[in-house]
This record gives sequence, C-alpha cells and structure tokens, in this order.
Amino acid sequence: MPTYRNISTSYQAAIDINNDRQDVAPQGTVETHQILDNTAIWTKTLDTPYYNIAADNHDVTFTSPSGLTQEVTVDPDNSVFEIRSDVACTVHANHASAEGYPVLADTPVQIRHNHNIEKLVLVGSAAGTADVIELED
Repeated sequence: MPTYRNISTSYQAAIDINNDRQDVAPQGTVETHQILDNTAIWTKTLDTPYYNIAADNHDVTFTSPSGLTQEVTVDPDNSVFEIRSDVACTVHANHASAEGYPVLADTPVQIRHNHNIEKLVLVGSAAGTADVIELED
C-alpha cells in the first residue's frame, strides 16, 4: 500500500495506515492502505508501506526427545493460521469448547476455521523448527 502526495492547493482528507483520518496539507504526504486514484488531487510517491496480513508470528523449536510437543497460544479472533515446519509435525487445533483435531503439517499448511481456537499443539517428528503465523481476516 502506497504513500501519496497531495498535489492540490487545499487540504485533503485521507485515512492513514493507523486507520486515522488525516487532513493532508498541500504538498504533504500520507501513508495509507487505500488507493487514492483521483489524479487531480493525489500522486503516488512510493509503493510502500506494504500491507502485512500477519497479525502475529510464533517461532517453535522441537528438541528431541522431551521437547517434541510444543503449545502455542493464539488469538481466538484470528481465523487463519499458517504453519511452516522443517520437520514433519502434527498440529492439534484446540477449539475453546471442543477437543483438538489433528492436521498433518509436513509441508506448509493453512488452518482455516470460524474463530475460537485458543491453542495450537504441535508435535514434531524430530528435532527442528516451525513457524506459526496468525493471519488477519
């Protein structure tokens, strides 16, 4: 998502990357997630900042033999989790009101659900690492 410059001769309103309204002065700039396509008012000066859909990232380390099972607490409001692991592992997604269910994660996988997952339990097949990435809706 880009940065724009106000090329008009008056203040212009825009929503910045923090979702706040900004009154941008003539020749002033704003970083926004919006596309400001009125070329009589705005000109794009940078392609950044880029929108990041990752809400959180968790690094997991599997150690043999006692540390092959690792718990990751996640935000129940996020509905997509991506798991990348350098060893085969099983992921149990624990719903707030139900038992977990296993998902094999020997390649990058995404778990999609209807919220309320509070914990992921990763069981590695050997020593190694995994990343759990929480994605925004």
